[in-house]
Amino acid sequence: MSKMKRFTVFVCMLLVANAWGAPFMDDFNRPDGLVGNGWATQTNGTIEILIVDQEVLIAGTQATDWVRCGISRPVSGENKVSFDFLANDNFNMHVNIASADSSAYLEIYCWPGGPLTHANSVDGGWPGWVEITGAATVAGEYNNVMLEQNGTEITVTLNGTVVGTLTNANFVSIESVLISSDAAAGTTGSLHIDNVKIGDVVTGIATDPRPASDATDIARDVVLGWTPGESAVTHDVYFGTTLAAVEEATRANPMGVLLSQGQTGTTFDPPGGLDYEQTYYWRVDEVNGAPDFAVFTGVVWSFTVEPFVYPIQNIIATASSAEEGAGPQNTINSSGLNAAGQHAIEADDMWLTDMTAPEPAWIQYEFPEVYKLHEMWVWNYNVQFELILGFGLKDVTIEYSVDGVEWTALGDHEFAQATATATYVHNTTIGFDGVAAKYIRLTANSNWGGRMPQFGLSEVRFLYKPVMAREPEPANGQSGVELDVVLDWRGGREAAVHEVYFSADRAAVASGEALVATASASRHAVSGLDLGQIYYWKIDEVNEAAEPSVWAGPIWSFSTKEYITVENFEAYNDDIDAGTAIFQTWIDGWENNTGSTVGYLETPFAERRIVFAGSQAMPLEYDNATAPYYSEAERDFGGANWTVSGADTLVVHFRGNAAATDETPGNAPAPVYVALEDRAGRTAVVTHPDPEATVITQWQTWEIPFSSFGGVAMNNVEMMYIGVGNRTNPVAGGSGRIYVDEIGVGRPGVVDPGNSGLVAYYALEGDVEDGSGNGHHGIAVGDPVYVPGQVGSGLHFDGTGAQYVDLGTLNPSAATGQLSVSLWANWDGLSGQYQGLIGKRDPGWSAAEMMWQIEANIDTGIVRFQREGIADIPTAALPIGEWYHVAVTFDGAVGKVYMAGQLGAEAAFSFGSDPTAAMVFGASVRDGGNPFNGALDEIRFYDRVLSPFEIRYLAGQ
Repeated sequence: MSKMKRFTVFVCMLLVANAWGAPFMDDFNRPDGLVGNGWATQTNGTIEILIVDQEVLIAGTQATDWVRCGISRPVSGENKVSFDFLANDNFNMHVNIASADSSAYLEIYCWPGGPLTHANSVDGGWPGWVEITGAATVAGEYNNVMLEQNGTEITVTLNGTVVGTLTNANFVSIESVLISSDAAAGTTGSLHIDNVKIGDVVTGIATDPRPASDATDIARDVVLGWTPGESAVTHDVYFGTTLAAVEEATRANPMGVLLSQGQTGTTFDPPGGLDYEQTYYWRVDEVNGAPDFAVFTGVVWSFTVEPFVYPIQNIIATASSAEEGAGPQNTINSSGLNAAGQHAIEADDMWLTDMTAPEPAWIQYEFPEVYKLHEMWVWNYNVQFELILGFGLKDVTIEYSVDGVEWTALGDHEFAQATATATYVHNTTIGFDGVAAKYIRLTANSNWGGRMPQFGLSEVRFLYKPVMAREPEPANGQSGVELDVVLDWRGGREAAVHEVYFSADRAAVASGEALVATASASRHAVSGLDLGQIYYWKIDEVNEAAEPSVWAGPIWSFSTKEYITVENFEAYNDDIDAGTAIFQTWIDGWENNTGSTVGYLETPFAERRIVFAGSQAMPLEYDNATAPYYSEAERDFGGANWTVSGADTLVVHFRGNAAATDETPGNAPAPVYVALEDRAGRTAVVTHPDPEATVITQWQTWEIPFSSFGGVAMNNVEMMYIGVGNRTNPVAGGSGRIYVDEIGVGRPGVVDPGNSGLVAYYALEGDVEDGSGNGHHGIAVGDPVYVPGQVGSGLHFDGTGAQYVDLGTLNPSAATGQLSVSLWANWDGLSGQYQGLIGKRDPGWSAAEMMWQIEANIDTGIVRFQREGIADIPTAALPIGEWYHVAVTFDGAVGKVYMAGQLGAEAAFSFGSDPTAAMVFGASVRDGGNPFNGALDEIRFYDRVLSPFEIRYLAGQ
């Protein structure tokens, strides 16, 4: 089928070339506008080709099929092309490389989220499309494609993974590169192109600015960083508030902005505290060493410093009364407010009290946490006839509170009347002078009309000073963190010192027992951490001269990387004389007299196409037809200590090839094993559980607990053997090849439980439907309120017993007798009642009327897993006012309760005898008994026991 018949398409092209035959790159990090930098452009119709946000954007609606739009540049004598792309809105991506001195070409294309497909022509004719197996792109995200020619082979790499190697006998070298997008006539869409590289690029200029160029909300004490040019020896840093000066300044004419000349480090700390809301410009020129001392002028980057104060988000508004459609939430949801801060005159964008409601009228605001308040902006009631009606608040008493119980008066204030126009901007500002508050209450003593007993507001905005620590680095919940790490955070305003709390024990951090440092700067280094471990930390900002003197921060967490690599096969090359060939470290049958061969007989000796990670793997051929009937490669590790940093597991990545058939060669099925030997000569062998592992064609992550190598001193490992066959009881077998890559030691940490055993899942994103696909939808009783949750929205229960969610007689453990429950809770505190988070029970209190429940104690708030007739499994109380993860597991004999991803308690347990009991959450029983006082989110039920690592995953760790 011809391409014209295969697609009715429109082609928008990016033609890339380099006539000078030298490596070339363009990251397009320059101002919006024409592409420039030597590129020629061609377009048609409404398609535009511009630099937008530091990338090439090809976008618009095409008027005619097959009209090419793009940029071009001649290429000569290169063998590699790579680029990033994002295709949106019905546009796909094509890349075509054509050969020099022949008509051969290779074309690759894909639709967003679809697989790469190729057309490989040796003579310029159309060969047809062939899909590349396992080469799916990621829709809605940037993907990277690299095409690399080596003789007659062209390797296709997608997002860092080799997905195909194609042969083209007539391909000489790359003469031209075409990146394009195809669509039918009338189609609107866009293709984003960035980071084009031709050949093996050696970058001379500084790249990767930190913070990113054009970033906003940057801390005043920011330290600038960048990735240096590959040949740079020193760096000149230009920094200032004037773009022209930073662009034009040189060593000969520094213009007052060359603040550091000839520095060797790749960071720069601007002098003094930077100004709030000021935009700064900076440039780094990279300077070579002898003999030329060439200067590579850098790109000008910019950032804008944080504002002095921030608006508070996620506010809850309540009021003494409201007319229908004119509720108090209208005053904090920006309804009727445009980008210029002007408020409309429509009444349903405002709050207005009910005329018949008793006075005084009041409106109250609840913030997510306690803030140090700076001021409040007020847009008064602003309907078209407000100057006649006068409903807007006039004399107002303002009070504030940290707990909603004890109130302090800020005083009586007069709010200015609105203008009754659609250009009305706030005209009252109330200063709070830094008071600490979570609640604000406005009580109306009069309105501007003085005649009718109705009171209204259009909008308010609360501004605060950020005095708590924020923006943790590592980010909250980040995984894979190095074992030596610098804790960093955005310091709170006015903090004199920073108290650092850090521990693997969350409770120790929460209680204040884990104080490890009092820092003068907003960073603290920790080292020697364990693998696969979750760590908790918080920062309390302290200033004894202020009131309050301490602003306690939230608890953050991160998890360390799980493995340390002990072999990645990247260091080997083809230099036998230097002793660095792969078979000179991994000894094979040529020396150990088994049936193995490590590496290929011809260069390159290592495998460079079929890899798990990096650029090389070890090919291991086996032939077990003759004695000793097994094949292995061995490496001397010299008495290595593999138990460092808490490591308790060996991980080996390997894969095989498809089994041989009568028609095609392949692998003979056989087991794969690993043997370890310590310096005392003690040896143990572990065999992969699949007895035909050699015919597995996907990479395997084989995790082997150290305990499997019984008797071997894992802190003194001398030899490692990787082999095929039965080492301890050899029998004759066949031949083939496996590949080995990435060997490490560590400790597994966090595992996504996926949907295995998932019976029901309630995301609570505006409804109580079951997201597992099993149809166990709930019914919300009493109108519980959707609030911001741990993920998206959650469901808030007022603790009165009138609100809960009914799940019928759902019995999650029915199929297996096992149970796991995972949920997030945001507790409002004690209520004078027992508080059921979830209950599988009827109203009676006996084993015959209940299966189990998760409940908080009436006096202490301690969460427990329980039923009548058996001892409770209690843990700890939920914290008040923060999202907290709770999980329960039961394997048929033992119940366990996890708090914030950590095991809190375990004990013998059994279910009650009523599997048909009602099941609810937000209370313990269907009549609303023992109501929960707070919000729940992300509720999951499994009919299997989740592992601690799976629970850690669900706990966001």
